[in-house]
Amino acid sequence: MHQLSLHRSLGRSRSNRSALASLAAGALLMAPALAQNPFTGALWVSTDLDLPPIGGLALQDDANVLRIQGGASPRTIAGPGHWQAALGAVPQDIDALAFRPGIAADRYDAAAFSLTIGELGVLDGDVVALDGHGKLQVLVAESTFVLALGAPGANIDVDALAYDDAGNLYFSLEADLTSAVLGAVKDGDVLRMDGAGIITLHKTEADVQAAMTIATGLTTAISDVSSLEWAAGELWVSTIGPSSVDGSVLVLGAAPHLLAAEADFGIGGAEIDALALVPAAAENAVLNFDFASSVPGGTIQGRIEGGAPLAPVMVVCAGNAGALDLGGFGGFGALLLDPADPWLVATLSGSGPSIGKLDAQGGLSVGFSLPPGLTGGIGFAGESGWSFQAIELAPVRVGAPARIKL
Repeated sequence: MHQLSLHRSLGRSRSNRSALASLAAGALLMAPALAQNPFTGALWVSTDLDLPPIGGLALQDDANVLRIQGGASPRTIAGPGHWQAALGAVPQDIDALAFRPGIAADRYDAAAFSLTIGELGVLDGDVVALDGHGKLQVLVAESTFVLALGAPGANIDVDALAYDDAGNLYFSLEADLTSAVLGAVKDGDVLRMDGAGIITLHKTEADVQAAMTIATGLTTAISDVSSLEWAAGELWVSTIGPSSVDGSVLVLGAAPHLLAAEADFGIGGAEIDALALVPAAAENAVLNFDFASSVPGGTIQGRIEGGAPLAPVMVVCAGNAGALDLGGFGGFGALLLDPADPWLVATLSGSGPSIGKLDAQGGLSVGFSLPPGLTGGIGFAGESGWSFQAIELAPVRVGAPARIKL
């Protein structure tokens, strides 16, 4: 009996080992395929919903553009104060994002984007950029898209956006559309507009679905392509589903794979709604404040991030918004402060602004005392407030502006 019991026990053990081996093999087959070499680049993204505080990052609105990179803490590239400085208002949400080819990626007009709703004088189907004078410039109008698609009068929303090296525009729509040119267009299709304005179908939703299954083993519907990027001859996408990978990036190509795991990006697996790969050495120093806590007469604390390591830097301030072309220098390309603003003139004609030095990571903590009373200068939309802009001095590079609305 003892031997029989032992024999049965061994039999169960072999059976269990076989079952475990089968389960392990199945798990390996279902595990997402990741890039063979870890992705070390940086991405600009927006998320589909507001992002709760995470990893030292304060609460983020879904209109914010964040910089994410494996091994680094995420940080805000464009938040409410930055939109306020550039436009006098904050958009409701950023729906698509791409760097424009042929334009230095740190300039104010380098990023093309679309909005979730029609606002700020543009439509949700327009592809736009900052114009450096407090407004948005339309790069490709919604009417251009719908006419090229053979759907005049249609109301479309450009949901994802990318440019290839030749300037061809790749995009996806927020909703299905019936096109006289392409037939039934699905919200997961990727379309391509060439330099002549001709639109063709580049990838079908089924193509993206098949690539997702190859890369992850998951068969859950992707539902929609939510962002696009073109890099090294390959198309990158993020999708609404499956939910376990909607915070990652799928690389389409001969061997579809995920660019990195959701956890590597440091934003808690939030769904990516807009995406752009940051060109190397092409980012501005960005000045961030706790904009919501800024009050007249109070002391505000902020931090410059993303500047050139150890560069000398000064921060200039004005109440009135303005536009001074500084395209001859590196960086943002414009000073969005009124050169004749009394506070700016007094600072520059007196002892001059304080000069600090960025640390080895290109950062510097700064503090300012705001004048008392609700008497700030006038912004681009007529709002009262104060604008700030960091300028690196060796060499001269102009940082992105930020504005406190009173």
